[in-house]
This record gives sequence, structure tokens and C-alpha cells, in this order.
Amino acid sequence: MQIFGLLVPMHVIGTLNLNKMAVSFTKVVSYNLRGFNQGQYFLSDICESNDLIALQKLWLCDHHLDKITNFSSDFSVVAVSAMTEKVQQGFLHSRPFGGLAILARKSVIKGMYKIGIDSQSRALAVIVKFGFRLLVVNVYLPCFAHGDDYVDSVLEILGFIENCIEGCTYDRIIILGDFNFNCECSSPGYRLLYHILNEYKLISCEEYADPSVEFTYFQDSLDRSSLIDHMFVSAHFVNNNIQYSIIGSGINLSDHVPIRCVLALPGSSSCPVQRPKLRRHCTLRWDKEDVNLYYHITGESLQRLEIPYELLNGCSELCVDYHQNFINGYYNTIVYALISSAEKSIPMIF
Repeated sequence: MQIFGLLVPMHVIGTLNLNKMAVSFTKVVSYNLRGFNQGQYFLSDICESNDLIALQKLWLCDHHLDKITNFSSDFSVVAVSAMTEKVQQGFLHSRPFGGLAILARKSVIKGMYKIGIDSQSRALAVIVKFGFRLLVVNVYLPCFAHGDDYVDSVLEILGFIENCIEGCTYDRIIILGDFNFNCECSSPGYRLLYHILNEYKLISCEEYADPSVEFTYFQDSLDRSSLIDHMFVSAHFVNNNIQYSIIGSGINLSDHVPIRCVLALPGSSSCPVQRPKLRRHCTLRWDKEDVNLYYHITGESLQRLEIPYELLNGCSELCVDYHQNFINGYYNTIVYALISSAEKSIPMIF
């Protein structure tokens, strides 16, 4: 069946209020543009026909972020640089790196505000207001490397994401971006992420792609390709996923291709999500633990947590809820660090 020119699968029709037309079709895109300067031309095309855009690898310093924040008057933009600390240390001798942005079309949203950015500038979280509250997390995870550094880095980012989920009021979630791994059990990064996907009932849009998406990253010179850019949405969104695909273009100068999901969004939601409590379906064998290893990993994990010093400031009645949510989120981050440390050093029985 076609609605507004879009071919809507029959499994979606039953979830839409067609009599009142209380539905909007929103096009969500994730794109690793590998530098704003070379990617801006293709980005201009993407902005013409899409509504919510997550960008990775801007390669912009703080004083150049206006290039993306002022890129289009049709979009509200939240952007962060990954090079702040590096630039503060002096001249940037190597090539630029990192950076994230989220663009939302002003005509289809009621507002957007920043929740936070992790300490590595690899995960940016915002709330986008439609007729409901959508928590959007844009990620750029590190490439896999053997050793604890990779695991620690990913766990720290996942701790930030879980902090946002536990500390915010929202109705639905989208986590999207460049994950630098395939969604396979053989991938260490995916195994770490799976906890969050399972805990908060997030589904990969790739499961509903027709035709299937075969790659999002390619190297012509080496004849290599892989599927490392993903979108994970709340299970409630599954029946609203109308189309999932890649966007091909001859002016794409990046080694990634954008992924796009067309969602049929409801007009409003009056029931905020009830978040499940943290739980583990296993038993830790503390009688066989390596105490020194556990203390060492726990110490390193806790030292990396970002302390919310702003909570020490005076609090008016208007910010009580904000402080309470932040305290709860900080608490959950500590708990997650302790659990992760135990999983890495204490034998478990499932």
C-alpha cells in the first residue's frame, strides 16, 4: 500500500492511525563522512531529502564547528570536536580525527537538546522531540585491537550510553553510527554491546532490510568491504521500519556509504518508557577470584569516570529533577564499572 508516495509494508499498516493520519515518515541517516571538508558536498545532497542525520569523523576543531552548526538553516545541530584536548596542548602535528554531529530538520521536530558526550568524544547523546521523546545516541567506536585497551575503551563508551538511558526521560531509543565491527558473535565489540541491546530491547534495522545491506565500508584498492555502520532501534519501532538501505552517490568521497532508515513515527506518546533494572543472569564465583586483578581493573575503571562536579553547585527547585536524574545516572555508571570489572576477572556460572 502506498501512503504519501511511500510503499508501506502491510505489517506496518496495522500500527498506523490512517483515519487521523497521526503519523509522519521520518528519514534517519548515519554517515561517516571522513572529514567535513571533503564530505560537505554529498552532505548537502543528504540534507535535501532526509530529516535526522548522524555524522561521524567531522575532523573539525572547536573553532571550526560553525561550519557544521551553520551548514543549513533548515536544521538544528548539535556538534562536538574530538580534538579539543589535542589542540590545547599546542599545534596539531598529525592529521585531524574524530568529531560527531546530529542534525534534525526544524520543520519535523519540536526541539532538540544535548544530553552529553563521553570522555573520549566517541558517543554523543541528544533528545529529539517529535510528538514523543526520542533518545538518539551517535557513536564512533574504536577499531578492534587485541588487548585490554580496546575492551576498556568500548566499556567506557557503553557505560556512558547506559548512563544516558538510565538518567533520561524518553519514549524510544535509536543508537546509530560507525561501530567498527560486524554484528556477529565472533566480534568482541558486538559481544560487549549485546548486553545493552538485550537489556533495553534494541533491534538492528539490518534484520528488516529488503534487499539486504551487504556493506557500508569499502576499500577499492584492496578490494575489501564490511558491514560496520549500524542502526539499533527500540523494539517498539520494528513494525514502523518501512525501509532500510544504503545511499549510493558518485560524489561520495568517503570510504563509508550512508545508511538510511525510513520510520513511520506516531504522532505522540503519553507513556514514557519504563526502564528495566540492571540484572545479570549468572553467578559470580567470588571464592575463585583473582583479588589483585579485580582491584586493579576496578581502580582503573573508576578513575576514568567523569565526576559531575556541577552537582556541587546550588540547586533551585527548577533543577531538582535534573540533578536527581544525573545522580541516578552517575550511580548506574559506577555500578556498571564494577560489574564490568567483575566480568573480566571473576569466573561466572550461567
